[in-house]
Amino acid sequence: MVSGPTKGAIEHRIKLKMREAEEKLAREIEERSSRQTLGEYARRYLDGIDAGVLERERSSATRTKYRYTAKTYALNSPLADLKIDDITRNQLTDELLRLGREGLTGERKHVLTIWRKLWEIADGDVTGTPPPSPLDRLRLPRDGAVSKNPQVVHKGRAYTDEEIATLMDTVMNDPRAQGNNSSDAIMLLLQTGCRIGEIAGLRWQDVDLKTDPPAVHLRGQIHTEDGERRWEPRLKSKLSYRSIPLTQQACEVLKRRLSLRMRPGATDAEMEFVSATARTGNIPDPRALTRSIKRTLSDAGHPEMSSHTFRRIVERRLEESGLSRMDRESLMGHTIQVAERHYSTHGVPQRALEALQAEPKRTINGKSPLCP
Repeated sequence: MVSGPTKGAIEHRIKLKMREAEEKLAREIEERSSRQTLGEYARRYLDGIDAGVLERERSSATRTKYRYTAKTYALNSPLADLKIDDITRNQLTDELLRLGREGLTGERKHVLTIWRKLWEIADGDVTGTPPPSPLDRLRLPRDGAVSKNPQVVHKGRAYTDEEIATLMDTVMNDPRAQGNNSSDAIMLLLQTGCRIGEIAGLRWQDVDLKTDPPAVHLRGQIHTEDGERRWEPRLKSKLSYRSIPLTQQACEVLKRRLSLRMRPGATDAEMEFVSATARTGNIPDPRALTRSIKRTLSDAGHPEMSSHTFRRIVERRLEESGLSRMDRESLMGHTIQVAERHYSTHGVPQRALEALQAEPKRTINGKSPLCP
C-alpha cells in the first residue's frame, strides 16, 4: 500500500503557496508605488557623481556635461515633480519637443542619455523585474531634422487637432474612400484606438448599440491560411480581448454600415461583418483594407501616416484627458504593460468613454476637430 500526503495536507500546501504568491505580488506593487519622482532620482544621480561613485570612468569634461544636463533638464524640468512610474512616453516626447522649440535641439540627445541613467537607478529600487519603461522605443523627435527632400514628413511626429480635423474632413468627403470602405475604417480607428486587424474582423454580433454606453467587443479577427480567409477567435494576445465604449461618431459610422447589411441582396459576409469587402461583399481582407487606407491618407496629403498612426493619436488623447495609465493600457489592449502591472479593467468603460469623448483643447468653427 502506497502512502502519501493526505488531502488536507495537500490543500494546506496549496494555501501556503497561494499566500506566498499574494505576498510577493503585494511587495512588488508596494515597491513600484513607492518609486520616487524624477527630480529625486536626479538628485541621487548628482550625489553619485559628486561622490565619485557614478561616471567615474568618464572624462572630467563628460562628467561636467552630465552633471549640467541632469541639474538643468531633469532636476529643474517640468517633469521633476512627477513620480517616475507616472511619466509616459508622450510626456517625454513633449518635453523633447519643448526643448526643440526653445532652440535646445542639440541638448536633447544628452537629456535622453540622462533619462536612461535615472531610470536605471529607479529600476534598482525594484526587486525582480522592473516595470516597462516609457523610454522603450522612444526616439528623438525629427521636428528639427533636415531632409534632402523638404516635403518629407516623418511618421513619428505628433499631429495637431487642426491637422486631424482637416484630414478627417477630406477623408469623409472623398468618394473613392467612401467606395472602398477606408473612410469609415479610418473614423473607427480614430474613435476607438483599435488595431486595423481588429476593425477588419469586427462582426455585427460583437457590436452592441443598445447598451449604455454602446460598445464593441473584440473577440477575434480574420486569419488567412492556404489562401483562404476566415474569422477565428484569435487576437494578438489574451489582453487584446476587450470591450471598447463607442463615441457618438463611432455609433454613426456603425449605423451607416448597418444600413448596408439591411439592404436587399446583402451577401452572407455583409450580414456577418462590419467591413465586408466593398466591391464583392466578401469576407474582410485586412491587407486590402490597409492598402486602401494608405492610399486614402496619401491622397489626403499624409503619405507618412498609416492605420497605426491613429492608435497613437487616440492614446495621446486618452492621456491628455487625464485617464490613468492603467485604464489607458487596458483600453488599448497593450500586451506587456498590463500583464506585468496586474491591472484590473473594472470601471474602464465609463472612464474610457468620457476620455474618448473629451473635447480637444482647440475647436474649429465651433466644432470639435475630432467630429468632422
